[in-house]
Amino acid sequence: LTAAHCFIYKKITSGQFFRKETNVILGEHALSHVSYCLSHRCASPPVRATAERLYVHPEYTEVNPLTGVVSDNDIALIRLAHPITFTDNIRPICLPTAYGKYMQLLAEATYTAAGWGKTTPDGHVSDILMAVKVPMVSKEACEISRTKSPYERHLCPRGATCRRVISDKQICAGGIQGEGTCHGDSGGPLMMSVGLHPTTYFVVGVTSYGMANDNGSCVSGVPDVYTRVSEYIPWILDTIFY
Repeated sequence: LTAAHCFIYKKITSGQFFRKETNVILGEHALSHVSYCLSHRCASPPVRATAERLYVHPEYTEVNPLTGVVSDNDIALIRLAHPITFTDNIRPICLPTAYGKYMQLLAEATYTAAGWGKTTPDGHVSDILMAVKVPMVSKEACEISRTKSPYERHLCPRGATCRRVISDKQICAGGIQGEGTCHGDSGGPLMMSVGLHPTTYFVVGVTSYGMANDNGSCVSGVPDVYTRVSEYIPWILDTIFY
């Protein structure tokens, strides 16, 4: 499960995309492939899997011309060529079906975002898998924040509107100065755990886009935007079992 905008793709049939030599690395912690050890126990080597096919959502658009929503339907699936064996470091994550969606509504939700994105404006992506806790932000507050910031920074051409529209199929989270996702985190998970089962995680969002500061820093204090996975369960299941 990942973001549609991550791929340079060639369309074959509606909603189905394929690119040769696309690989998925599972169970990775350090991109440098240095063994990660804790208390004299080392992680098993990562697994490289070949992608058989990419499925980009058929209605993905960079900007929806009708609604003005940026990165609309920014979600994709990768079908692997062969089954994967689960290990201590390679595990599935739960989809937010009816139960997960219900738990999401109950929660004073604080989510966890993870990835190998940049940690400094002029730096490279992180070598080590990083995670950050980010609070949920309402759609209304998110639109205000993402609209206000470009005006304050004089980024809107005279006479143009810079209103940012957030759809019901998106989640806003973060907005804390100095904390959030950045370039290189795209397609990563926005997760939440369930109270009675703190080690069981639901993937509630897919990292879509954010807003950088003038110096290129991503942690601008403006909420980041994620694709809301619960809105795509029928498409995900139809694609998986196709």
